[in-house]
Amino acid sequence: MAGYRPGAANGPAVLDRVSPDAKSYVPGEDFHTFQPSPPGDVTAQVQGVDLTLPPTPAPSSTSGCEEADFAGFVAGNIALIQRGTSPFAQKVRNAGFAGASAVIVFNEGQPGRTDSTPLDLGEWRAGGIFTGAEGTKTPEEAAMFGGTAGAPYDPCYHQACDTLANVNATVFDVNADAIADSTARFAFDLRGIPPRTAP
Repeated sequence: MAGYRPGAANGPAVLDRVSPDAKSYVPGEDFHTFQPSPPGDVTAQVQGVDLTLPPTPAPSSTSGCEEADFAGFVAGNIALIQRGTSPFAQKVRNAGFAGASAVIVFNEGQPGRTDSTPLDLGEWRAGGIFTGAEGTKTPEEAAMFGGTAGAPYDPCYHQACDTLANVNATVFDVNADAIADSTARFAFDLRGIPPRTAP
């Protein structure tokens, strides 16, 4: 298993692979830091957590979604978690409970989410804020936020009822702020946008 050194101590984030084959990753291009993230300096072994490899055609990974996913996790290691069906905060919180010294979250591996796939397959490149609409609410989330455990976060996702008549204004506002933040970041630094290649 590789060793990694993620950290940021009063400066830009750093992510280095120290073994095998040392490599330094470029912040904002090779990786992005969750905001806010506490400062720190960690060198530790990376340990995968309930990974779905190769990924399924549709988002389905539950990596890090349950505390049980961390059975056998070695406290002090860096948790390698796959994006999937639960919120990042839940995955990071569970990693913390398991004693992870740091967390790396990587995309699940599909070529694109269903909303952007037609664009991604053509000459246009798409981006956006993905809210986990296709996921299901846990009992803990139902107790905290209301709703029904086991029900989809958005029961109208890609259904006939997915119209402007059922927009959640609070969620819309939060995601509009997130999009504005991304737009501002790219206004200052375009290195995070992959280069275009001819079809």
